[in-house]
Parts: sequence; C-alpha cells; structure tokens
Amino acid sequence: MLMSFVTTAAYGGALRAFLMTPSLKDPVDTVKRVLESGLPRQTIIYGEEIEHMFESHKNRDFKEFWRGMEVVEYDPFPYETVS
Repeated sequence: MLMSFVTTAAYGGALRAFLMTPSLKDPVDTVKRVLESGLPRQTIIYGEEIEHMFESHKNRDFKEFWRGMEVVEYDPFPYETVS
C-alpha cells in the first residue's frame, strides 16, 4: 500500500513538472516568429479570399508568410485505403 502511494505521488509530481515546463524557449506567437522558426506551412484553399488577404496585406511579414506557404489539395478521405 505504501509502495503504491509513493509510486503514484512520484509519477504525479513528474507529470506535473513535465506539463508545466515550457518546451520552447521563445513561443511562436507572431507571424515574424513563424518565419524565423522555419516551421513548414500548409493550407487548403477553398476560395480566393485567403490568397487575396495575404497578397494585399501591407505588412511584409504576411506577404513572406504566404510566399512560403505550400498549398495542398483537399482530400475528404485522407486515410482511406484502396483495396
């Protein structure tokens, strides 16, 4: 009984510490930081609105964000296997 209490307390403490410790030093919370991070960017275009919004934006970071965007085709069943 005492062993299970100690194990549970140790696991709970380690889990809490892991979840509360930030994994990224600098959070990616702006478009500029996304560009600096080198994270891949993908989008599915349903219309021309998003394209127009990024291309006509006055902020150059938004334009650069759009230029590096990979446009992927919409697939309603991405995990469907063909028999």
